[in-house]
Amino acid sequence: MLCDSCGAPLPVGTLVCEHCGRQAVPSGPAARSRGSVPKPAALRITDDGWSYELSWRWFRPVHVFLVFFCVVWDSFLVFWYAMALGGGPPFPFNLIMILFPIAHVAVGVGLTWYTLCGFLNWTVVTVRNHELTVRHEPLPWPGHLTLDAGEIRQFFVREKVSHGKNGTSVTYDVEVVESAGTSRKLVTGLDSAELALAIEQGLEQHLRIVDEGVAGEVSR
Repeated sequence: MLCDSCGAPLPVGTLVCEHCGRQAVPSGPAARSRGSVPKPAALRITDDGWSYELSWRWFRPVHVFLVFFCVVWDSFLVFWYAMALGGGPPFPFNLIMILFPIAHVAVGVGLTWYTLCGFLNWTVVTVRNHELTVRHEPLPWPGHLTLDAGEIRQFFVREKVSHGKNGTSVTYDVEVVESAGTSRKLVTGLDSAELALAIEQGLEQHLRIVDEGVAGEVSR
């Protein structure tokens, strides 16, 4: 239910908005009937009365394979630069050896960092003091976000299908619709529809957002 004065979510039956303090008649669409999503084992939920937090680890079995791949890739680059910088080939051949694998170095650094994040990082979504924040920790990673919780009208899950040389992969993004009608991605790259839908469900229930259909969303 939404306050007709400021648009903030209201508990059912409430006539005084806690956000703007004005007496308001709850209005908005009726909730549609959707199945409840059971909480996945990978999802942690903490609600202490002051804040509501959802968190999950990045680790997947593929990160174990990436450890071996990174060791082989990075070891080759170390061997290569040891030859180039160790007084082996004369100038300008040693300069060519230094510059030639620059792209491979960038791939190695990025892949190694991604693998470390896979073992150590968590994504944490927190609702506190009318703010919704998304952060990835402990290692730095892009995608941190802060939103005004009162401006969020809807959460939904979208499926993303990618086609590559090694086959087709499917991931899931949790997105939000803001009061202005714009949508933005909250978290991306989830490999489980159940996890994504549980995040959507948990946030909507905590913020008392009436569930509405969004074109192209993943259904429960």
